[in-house]
Amino acid sequence: MLHSKIMRYLFVGGFCSFVFIASANLAYFLSSNEWLSTIISNILGILCGYFLQMRLTFEAKGRHIQRFWRYLLLSFLIMLYSQGITFLFQKLGVLYPVTIVFIAGSIPFFSYPLQKYWIFGDKE
Repeated sequence: MLHSKIMRYLFVGGFCSFVFIASANLAYFLSSNEWLSTIISNILGILCGYFLQMRLTFEAKGRHIQRFWRYLLLSFLIMLYSQGITFLFQKLGVLYPVTIVFIAGSIPFFSYPLQKYWIFGDKE
């Protein structure tokens, strides 16, 4: 059971990471603004992640308002983390596509436990 939940989390996370990376690069291509591109991609990633993780991974029901606000708080922290990494990597001269892949690959290490136990953990 736990193994399949982790696999679903990784699949959904991979899909939402693809949405995040594709939208970040598309927004950057259109605007040449790294900060704006990261914000746009985070918003799209948040919406993708919440609905798919809630339904497909954790099969959560009920308490949607509380769950959504908790997810938004986690997403805000992720956005701050993403902006911090973007700033740091920009100062270090790391290419933006590499920065986005790093951000997308590192987020699950702290996001999964918070989603599993705090946001979607208790089924009704």
